[in-house]
Amino acid sequence: MSSASQHYTFAHQRLRDTALRQGAQLPGLIEAGLAQGVLQEEWALAGQHLPATRRRPATGLSTSLREAVSHRIALIALPEPHEAMEAYFCAVTVDRDTQQIRYFALDKALDLGALLALSGDAGTGTELSEWTRDLHVNWGPGPRPDLNEFAARVDQIATRGS
Repeated sequence: MSSASQHYTFAHQRLRDTALRQGAQLPGLIEAGLAQGVLQEEWALAGQHLPATRRRPATGLSTSLREAVSHRIALIALPEPHEAMEAYFCAVTVDRDTQQIRYFALDKALDLGALLALSGDAGTGTELSEWTRDLHVNWGPGPRPDLNEFAARVDQIATRGS
């Protein structure tokens, strides 16, 4: 049995893998009001093998859709992360011309200063990562955990085509 949290398993395994296989359908599911139920089910499945004490409610799990010139951005807000490498938000971009899928996650960063007792502040540092079918990219420190700032950064990266 994996020691990964339900939160991590949802964002970095189940949702990521589903998005990379079927992500082009996600904007339509959001528009039709069907995405929330699918995500709630995936959240429950991500915790099914964990003891009840390690399962977390899906409070805060929600979706929204942003339109950009070259792509659509399906945004997923997750329950508040408790541990480093748990995501605040995820995004699936769908290129309007090529239908290329890109998956992004804004994770709570590991605060080395607090870990080494160099500071008492746990901070709100973030890390921005991306996956495609072919690669994984760590974009380094991300924006603060704000959905609009995350969406703007994802749009910037996706528009650049990098």
